[in-house]
Amino acid sequence: MSLLQQEKWWKMPEIRMQINAGSFDALKRISNHIDTFPNRIASAQQSAMLETIRELGAKLMKHGMAARYLDYDVYQYGPVGLRLRIGPAKTDRKGKDGYSTKMATKVLLSGRRGGKVYRKEDSAFKLRKGSVQQGYPKYLSEFKLGRIPSKRDAIRKEAKELMINNLMKAYRRQGFGVRGGAQGITADIRPRG
Repeated sequence: MSLLQQEKWWKMPEIRMQINAGSFDALKRISNHIDTFPNRIASAQQSAMLETIRELGAKLMKHGMAARYLDYDVYQYGPVGLRLRIGPAKTDRKGKDGYSTKMATKVLLSGRRGGKVYRKEDSAFKLRKGSVQQGYPKYLSEFKLGRIPSKRDAIRKEAKELMINNLMKAYRRQGFGVRGGAQGITADIRPRG
């Protein structure tokens, strides 16, 4: 093998690498603002939770009018997590139809079993004037109560979907991308609270 052939053979498997100077700039920006990421994450979570609560009130009305009286609580969970609690009304008010809002929200979340309801000893159930006018007797000794299924699972599913969608929107607004990158990095100096 001649010297010229040896040189060609030696140079053939070649690897060339080039590092873009812009990638160093991006890394420098990230390292300069790395301490603001927890603030940005917390801000995104809080705005997503508030947006979820605002939208849930109208969205859950399809499960029953009692959904209007549900209470929503957001509280801190762990160092960076938030939890949403959806529960029955804490204070008992009378709704538009005169029923207890606390009881209505409990029935919405846990359901109600059906069956016959019997009177206690010498008492009887007095019917409303509207029912008596429709032909029912004034007093009943027993009546059948219809079963109402629980809406807990459906409410949990809808709330979870809405929360995930709002979290994704909030993270995008804060500059966190699909691949975990962070665009538009600016210093967010508000303290995390």
